[in-house]
Amino acid sequence: MLKVAFRVDASNRIGTGHLIRCTVLAEAVRDIGAEVFFITNDSEGYTSQMLQKHGFRFYLISASNWAADAEETRRLLESEGCDAQWLIVDHYGWDHRGENRVKDCVGKIIIIDDLANRRHEGDLIIDSTFGEDGTRYCGLISGHCHGLFGSKYVLLKSEFRKERACIRSNARTWDRRHIHLFFGGMDTRNHTVRFSKLLLESLSDIEITAVVSKAYRYPKDLMSLQRSYETRFRFQQDVQNMASTMLPCNMAVGAPGTTTWERACMGLVGAYLSISQNQIPILKRLKESGFCEYFGSAETITENEFLNQFRKFVMETGQLSRMRDLSFQAVDGRGTERVVDYLLNHLGN
Repeated sequence: MLKVAFRVDASNRIGTGHLIRCTVLAEAVRDIGAEVFFITNDSEGYTSQMLQKHGFRFYLISASNWAADAEETRRLLESEGCDAQWLIVDHYGWDHRGENRVKDCVGKIIIIDDLANRRHEGDLIIDSTFGEDGTRYCGLISGHCHGLFGSKYVLLKSEFRKERACIRSNARTWDRRHIHLFFGGMDTRNHTVRFSKLLLESLSDIEITAVVSKAYRYPKDLMSLQRSYETRFRFQQDVQNMASTMLPCNMAVGAPGTTTWERACMGLVGAYLSISQNQIPILKRLKESGFCEYFGSAETITENEFLNQFRKFVMETGQLSRMRDLSFQAVDGRGTERVVDYLLNHLGN
């Protein structure tokens, strides 16, 4: 039986995107009969809850640096008999040093990344950023490491492929503005309320659907907004089907991450605000390619700067249509299938 291990974390600081895309891939390989387990550093309890919810077996580690992390991971792989054919690592704290320490305990090492800022010693790297062709990884990966690059390999739940089939028959126009607003499930800085309130107070012709996770700490603020703008604002917490929340919308405001590709798959034009430094170069590249708009840092942007940029954004309907077509074509919802097919056909032994 195929056995697959994942090394991934989620937290208030790094968000939940790494974990979400790994559970998507884990469910896909489990569906073809693989045995799956996770190794995670879960100081806040969120990862454990999510993995339990999905029915995955997992080990908890408590390492505070890369060396201890790699050693704990190695120990757990050894406790499993070193019989995992694949170790899938989705973690910005891992690089060639940790990978070298565990590589003799697993069949193949698969890396999921989007930063291209450190060396790797794996057998496959997956970077599904729009426009990525592997050039950024020159000198960062060894000669035997293969790559799956570009948005055709975006790891999305099957619900996105199914829901997007409803979009073409419901052609979206720009005379209505229904915003899907999402700053990550936890959103510890509460950008959800700040930018929702700003948009609702300043623009009378918009509707907002805001999404947060169960771990979000400010639901009372959203309830207050819903009471004040009952016909124009709604929110959902702990959403089970993100695609269905996006279906009525035609644009998005929020932070990047896994949701970047989910929005694109559903044809939502995106106006982005960065919430961490490592997001900035990615968003700048996406803006230059015409994939989305980037307004700046959510922490430092002023209310006037945000509103001026947003008004300009929604008025340029030609650009919105081009952006929508580009994103919709770039992410077709079949990336998970392509990744699993590649793994089975090229790394299956």
